[in-house]
Amino acid sequence: MILAACGGPSTAPKTPAPAPTTPTATPTTSPAAPAAVTVQQVCDRVEELQHEHCGEFGSSLVITPLQCNQLFTEKASADDEAFREKAKACIMKPDCAQVSTCIAATEEDPPPTEFRACGTGGESPVGVTPAEYAQRNGSTAKRYSDVTSTKAAPVERCGVGNANQWLATLSCGDGSHPITNGPTAESFRAGNVGEGGRCKSIIDDYKVVCPEGTSEIFIDAYVCPK
Repeated sequence: MILAACGGPSTAPKTPAPAPTTPTATPTTSPAAPAAVTVQQVCDRVEELQHEHCGEFGSSLVITPLQCNQLFTEKASADDEAFREKAKACIMKPDCAQVSTCIAATEEDPPPTEFRACGTGGESPVGVTPAEYAQRNGSTAKRYSDVTSTKAAPVERCGVGNANQWLATLSCGDGSHPITNGPTAESFRAGNVGEGGRCKSIIDDYKVVCPEGTSEIFIDAYVCPK
């Protein structure tokens, strides 16, 4: 009856549609960079690997906490530091298989992309001809006792990894191999003795213990064939 009295149906006022809302962007926070691994953490992990007898750890590769600390804190060239960082990354892998695979991969040095002139400063290797490289000091050695080297006349190799691998190919007088692979050689490295050799590179000093005695071997790891 109300509709008839008003002359017909009336149209109800439309309710205005709500204004579209713009979603509020959730602020994003960049993930924090992982904390750098400390030398203490690396050395604790080395001790764990030795207790587990993971690969060479705990057998041919035995490193005391003091040796480990020295190995990762002593002053080193850029190449040595790069090698140490690779070693740290491998050692901190979560299981033995990953540690062993990673270490094996670090034994190969990438080919150099640039060279420096002999006698000049810098961290690039000195480039020599393949014929010169074949005649370098130490190239014919089969045993540690065959190597005659000094700071002034070191063995010449192309890269730290290559030098460590070469040491693993040598043997003691009785045929034993205290250095079984590249990473093992690091436990026999006493440190570097500063510049030396014909090209004034940083020289590494290794002391390899055999039944017949200790062989001191000086290595210039910055001589590469072009």
